[in-house]
This record gives sequence, structure tokens and C-alpha cells, in this order.
Amino acid sequence: MDLISRYVYAVTKGLPEKQRGDIEKELRTLIDDMLEQQAGDEAYEAKVTKVLLELGDPEVLAGNYRGSERYLIGPQNFDNYILTLKIVLGAVLLGVSIAVGIGSVFSDRLNAAAIFTDYLAALFSALLQGFAWVTIAFAFAERKGVELPAKGQTKAVTWSVSQLPEVPEKQTAISRTESIFSILFTTFFITILYVAPQIFAVYLQNDTTGTTIIPIFDTVVLRGYRWLIAGIFISSISKEVVKLISGRWTLRTSTVCSILSAASTMLTLLLFSDPRIWNPNFQAGLARHMDLGFGLVNSLGQTNRGILLIILAAGIIEIVTVMYKGIKYNLSK
Repeated sequence: MDLISRYVYAVTKGLPEKQRGDIEKELRTLIDDMLEQQAGDEAYEAKVTKVLLELGDPEVLAGNYRGSERYLIGPQNFDNYILTLKIVLGAVLLGVSIAVGIGSVFSDRLNAAAIFTDYLAALFSALLQGFAWVTIAFAFAERKGVELPAKGQTKAVTWSVSQLPEVPEKQTAISRTESIFSILFTTFFITILYVAPQIFAVYLQNDTTGTTIIPIFDTVVLRGYRWLIAGIFISSISKEVVKLISGRWTLRTSTVCSILSAASTMLTLLLFSDPRIWNPNFQAGLARHMDLGFGLVNSLGQTNRGILLIILAAGIIEIVTVMYKGIKYNLSK
């Protein structure tokens, strides 16, 4: 890959996506103009090197294009941080609204003021925690995703073209859409599980008795595992944040994502391995209202083991897939 493309990539990769196209065109035009002004019989590569050295460190130039610095998380990751925050807070709002809405429909409480007060309290708490969790995830990803100088070292004063990163090939790029969807789905599911686990239930309609609700979880026991649910969320979101920051598959990115996937899988297994989180009356209630036989009820007792196997298999497949991508694209350079 030629030095100009590598330089342009180094400048634009940390800029807001909507500005990259225009800045790339402007920068390439500037470089072409500077090359035309180069006199002498030097080789083209030598002239390019001279021009790029004159333009200086791409990080400094990127800072000039970026304008006012924003250091809530870091200039290069700020836009991804805001994007993720919007997705998470939007999913939290949707999740809490649906949870409270369904809960109020099937609740015996008809006091609209009390329901609205509970909704605001739950929404404020969930939004605040969502904000904190995303910030923690980005702080972790930035520390792990950015190579900081070792203690006692400082960044080299003289910049050289040999420091330019390689422009990632198309096949190594990580899909932003996939990461955004994962963040949205994870936040929505975890929000309901954290705020209103009673929503996960079987709803049976009967002309005589009306609607019968059979909760899947023992909400009292599950609420005692909120710290574990928060850990699952943080590790899962951190993995997607690392992908957004990196933008492409490297061995380092794959390793960090694999570690976070393993952590998320272990925490999820730990949560669902406790048989007490399941409603002890779920099987009997389901059998009674649906006229199920003993054999089916007995088979439902194996559901927990099946869920654990599915979680474990999904975690292993994800880790193997991620590491395969990192190793494959690293070796293909």
C-alpha cells in the first residue's frame, strides 16, 4: 500500500465518519499540490516521503481537523462513545417502558399516579446505570485498545513515515452495523432482566379465569444476582466497544474480544447454573393450565441443563470464530 494512502488513513481513522470523505479528498489534493512543487530529480517515493514529513505527525494533523478537543473519553473514541450511549439509553428507555407497560396491564394496581411514579423511578435508575456502564466499558476498551508509552518513556519527538499504520483490507473490517445491533439487543434484554424479570413469563388466556401469568424466574432470588447481570452487560458491551474502536480484525483485537467473550460466558453460566433462579412452581403451573402429562413435565426439568449447554456452546463458537479471524488476517499480511 502506498505511503499517501497510509498517511491519509492515519489522519482520518479517528475523525467523525461523516467528515472522513471530505477530509480525505482535501488531504489528497493538498499532497498532490505539494508534490507538484517538489523540484529536482529525486525518485517519486523520496518526494512523497519529504511531503509527508513536511505535513507532520498524522495525529497532530487529525487534531487540527477535529477542532475543539473533547476529552470525556478521548478525541478518537468520542464519537463512538456518543453513538453507543445513544443506542444504550434508547434501548433502556424502550425496555423499561415495555416492562412497566406490560406489568401495569396485568397488575391489580389501578392507580395511574403510582404506576407513573414507579416508571419514572425505574427509568431514572436504569438510565443512570446504563450511562455508567457504557462509560466503564469505553474506559476499559480505551486502556486495552490504545498502546500507551511505557513508564518513563515519551512519544518520539521526530515523526517518520515508517510509523504509518497499514490501511486495513476490506475483508478485515469489522461490521459497525453488527456491533450496533449487538449493543441494542444486549441492552434491551439485560434491561428487562435487571428491572422487571417478572415480564419473562408464560401468559395463558382462559375464557373462565382470564389471563394466567406463570413467571419463569424467581424474581426474589434473581434480584440478588443484579451484580452478576451488570457484569454480563459490561463484558458484553465492552467487547462491542473494542470492535467499534478497532474497526478491523487484528490479533490484539481478537484476543481482547475472546477474553471478554469468555468472561461474559462464564458469568452467564454462573447465573443460570443456580437452580433457585427458576420459579419452582413453573412446571406444575404450566402442566395444570395446559393439561400436560407427567412425561412432559418431567422433561422440563432438563431445561436448565440444556440452557447451560447452549450458552457454553455459543460462547465457545464465538471465541473460536473471533480468534480464527484475528490469526487468519494477521498471518495474511
